[in-house]
Amino acid sequence: MCQLKLAGCTHRATQADHIINVKAGGGQYDVDNGQGACEPCHKQKTQQESIEARRKIRRIPKPE
Repeated sequence: MCQLKLAGCTHRATQADHIINVKAGGGQYDVDNGQGACEPCHKQKTQQESIEARRKIRRIPKPE
């Protein structure tokens, strides 16, 4: 079962996701840093992490 349960969730986990992405300091091979995700949720989470990383690099404040 998808553990993210975001909008568009299909509920069936078909992909593995790092809870804390590796570039942010999460362990790449740490089983405690993994969770199951469906494709739509995994894609959405990855896109959001990418946006956040670009904001940090550019030091753009997060909108409220």
